[in-house]
Order: sequence, then structure tokens, then C-alpha cells
Amino acid sequence: MHDETPRHVVIIMDGNGRWAQQRHLPRFAGHRRGVEAVREAVRACIARGVSYLTLFAFSSENWRRPKDEVALLMQLFLSALTNEVEKLHRNGVRLRVIGDLTPFDARIRTLVDAGEQLTRDNDRLTLTIAANYGGRWDILQAMDALLRERDGAVPVPLTEAMLAPHLSMHYAPEPDLFIRTGGEQRVSNFLLWQLAYTELHFTDCLWPDFDAAALEEALVSYRQRERRFGRTSVQVTQARAAQDKAMGARDPATDRFPEPSVLLRTVTAIVLLAGFLAALFFLPPAYFAAGLALPIGIAALEWATLCGLARPGRALYAGGVLALYGTGAAFVLHGGAVHSLWALYGVTTVFWCVGVPYWFARGPSVRDRPGFSIAGVFILVAAALALLDLGPELALYVLGIAWVADTGAYLVGRKFGRRRLAPSISPGKTVEGVLGGMGAVGVYAIICGMLVSTLPDRLSGGSWPLFLAASLALGILSVLGDLYESALKRQASAKDSGTLLPGHGGVLDRIDSATAVLPGAALLANSMVLGGWS
Repeated sequence: MHDETPRHVVIIMDGNGRWAQQRHLPRFAGHRRGVEAVREAVRACIARGVSYLTLFAFSSENWRRPKDEVALLMQLFLSALTNEVEKLHRNGVRLRVIGDLTPFDARIRTLVDAGEQLTRDNDRLTLTIAANYGGRWDILQAMDALLRERDGAVPVPLTEAMLAPHLSMHYAPEPDLFIRTGGEQRVSNFLLWQLAYTELHFTDCLWPDFDAAALEEALVSYRQRERRFGRTSVQVTQARAAQDKAMGARDPATDRFPEPSVLLRTVTAIVLLAGFLAALFFLPPAYFAAGLALPIGIAALEWATLCGLARPGRALYAGGVLALYGTGAAFVLHGGAVHSLWALYGVTTVFWCVGVPYWFARGPSVRDRPGFSIAGVFILVAAALALLDLGPELALYVLGIAWVADTGAYLVGRKFGRRRLAPSISPGKTVEGVLGGMGAVGVYAIICGMLVSTLPDRLSGGSWPLFLAASLALGILSVLGDLYESALKRQASAKDSGTLLPGHGGVLDRIDSATAVLPGAALLANSMVLGGWS
């Protein structure tokens, strides 16, 4: 296994017609939805550091399709060139089109030339569209160009280096990862020369449903391959070690100092933890509630950004979250509306326990963003109010559950992890890691319950079995919170929710698990107050 990102990804976009047929729609509806999938693939590749993305849009064999479908495809191609090139340019994407363009309408050829000229200096991502392209045609036209260059004389010996500059994709490195959607397992005359050492990934996902999560699944598969290029595994390992040494990488067995990124993360974590604990235990509740508005507002802005809201909409979204939080905080501080708060915590906990697993089982999609936006309001407000409601001692214990579950899952998963829990959402999480994290939570609960006798009283009415069960349930909620925020970032093609915290990303990246465990704990604690289990 390795953690490298493929430099060049190529995709055969298959399944548009079947996608439409499954929904009793005309085939053209599937092609139109496929354009949206192209946009998402471009965003996802940019977010993951892919330098070249090549898409097989129209093969030389596709002219055999019904004439009305071909005409509609040409219309869609013309529309995409008209409407999308400027957007690509604004996002730093260079457009290249390969294939025999002579059969296309003059308007299409003109727009292709204009798009390539406009974006020629962009270097964030090179997007290549293969149109009326075939791998055999590419090799033949390259040979023809080589012969014309040499006045018809065949060089002897003829080498790869002589022919390669005349291939359509001479400007790009050979593909690292080939993806074909739609369930078929063949390369269909696509980049026959270039795919010699490319890793192949076939998925049943139809192209209109291909999103950032599907791309991540392909990348996870890619990282599990050992790319030997004819060498042995030992040679590959030695070459990688030599490369690391040449780049100045430190040997983990002898290095006594952490890397700068680790040091930065550590310092940031210490500062944040010290500040949070000081505020939690020493500030008057009203002042703590007022100070909490700042991170909640920032988290709301990050959430709105991940949901794709425009800048004015983000401000309105954050303002609405803060208004609800301020109203709820007034009730918490004055001891009122206990039943209303209990209902809020209950609804939020049901969402985490039922709604999120159902959503994962159904499959995340970019079309869920409106639901993401609505859920974010309840999640952030409920978590913030729960933090106020629990009090310093219980709040610290509950946040400790999230930290212990995450740390335990990381340590156990790194050593024993085999089965991926949700590879398309969070590739690093394993089933074994989560089980290890739950074991760590159990030990943590026993230790804390023995040291602070009020904890079992507040969470379970003094019942130790219920206290352990409640702690483990909160541990599971922390995993769901982490996965949900990861899915939100996947749909937005973002690595982190923000850049505010050095080495840690955004505020949401630090409170993802807490947004799930805090309302659950507050629900349990308020149940004790209301006599739910007494």
C-alpha cells in the first residue's frame, strides 16, 4: 500500500443511457445528467491534487448509434463548450480536446480552438476530452505524422521515443489510474498505447451517479496496489526508501524530533485545549455562552460553505444559527424550557442514530446538500446548547469519550485494521479500529466513574451497567459524527472544512464528533432530571 495520489486519472464515462432507463426517462436525460457528473469529477480531482483528468466523451465507434441520439450528443457538446469553458478558466483548468475533429460541426471546432486558447496558461488541472477518439486511430495518426516528418522514410530501428511525441496525449504523463463506470470491464479502444502500466478500476456505479465519494473509492483501490513496473517488491521498497532519503525524509526509527506538521498540530491542540478548559471551568456561565458564539458562528459559515451556499447565503445561514443559539442559551442559563430542550436533544439524537445510518446505506449524493443545510442548523445549535446544559464536569467527560474513541480507533486500526468501515467516505477507518475505540471508551468510563461518582448518577441514575452502555452508545455516536462530516467534505470535494486552525483545518474538523455526542449526553442527563429513568 502507498499514500500517493495519481497524477493522471482517465475515465470512461459509461452508463448514461441505463441511468435514464432505470428512471423511465429518455436517454438524453442521462447524458445531460452526465455533464453534471463531469463538473463534480473536475472539482473532486482538483481537491485531491490530481494534475490531469482525461474523459472519454465520444468514441469513433459512437457514430454507429441512432442518428437522433448522435445529434443530441453533438448539441450537448456544443452547449457544454459554450457554457462551461469560462468556468473552467476561472478555476484554473486547462482544456484540451483530442481525437479526429474533422467530422464535427464548424461551430464545435471553433469553440474547441477558442477554449484551448483561452485556458492554455492554466495549470491547476489539465482536463482532456476525448471526442471521436480511438486508440488504434491515435497510433495510426502518430505513425503517419512520423512518416511525414521523415518524408516517408521508415526509421530503422523504429523506437517508442520516436513515435510518442506524435500521439494525441504527448503533453501528459501516462495515466496512473483508469476508471470505467457502468459495470463493463474493458478498455474499449481507449488510449491503447498509454494504458500499458495503468492501474484499472471498474465500478458498477453509473456515470450520472459518479461523485466525489465514488472517486475516493477508486483512489483507495489505487493506493492498495503495488506499482512495480516490472521490478520486484523488494526493488520497489528500496527505490522508495532511496527517494525518501534523497528528499531529506527522516528515518522514523532514529528521528527524535517530530516533523514540523506534527509539531504544528501539537502546539495548536495544546493551545486550544488549554483555552477551552480555562473558559469551561473558570468563566461565569453567561460569559462562556457568549464566547461560545464565536466558534459556533465560524462552524456555521464552514458548514454553509461545504453545502455550496453563495457568500451572502453563508452569512444569512450563520446569522440564523447564532440567533437560534442565543435564544436557546437564554433558556439554558435561566433554567427554563427544559422540555423543549429535551425535545431538541431527542430529535437530534434520533437523526444521528437513524437518519445518518440510513443516509449512509442509501448512498451520499451532491443532491443531498439542501438536507445537509437544514441538518446543520439543528446539529450545531443542539451541540452548543448541550455543552452549556451539561456543565463543566459532565461536558468534559463526554468530550473525552469522543477523543478516546477516536484515538483508540486510530491506534488499533493502524496496527490491526483490515476491513474498511466506509472506504468511500473515510478510507482510514476500519471495523477493527472502531471496535478498539469502543474498548478504550469502556475502560475510560470505568476509570472516570470510579474517580467521579456523580457521572453515573447524572447519565444513568447511578446504574453502572446503564452508565457503561450509555458511554459506549456515545462512543458510537462520535464515530457517526466523524463520518458525517467526512461525507459532507467529500460531497464538497474539500479536504478540510476550513483553514483557520493551523495543522487542524477548520472548526468543524475539531468538533465533528462532539456535535453528535453532546446532544446524546444532554438527552440522557435531562432524562434523569425529568424522571425518564428514575
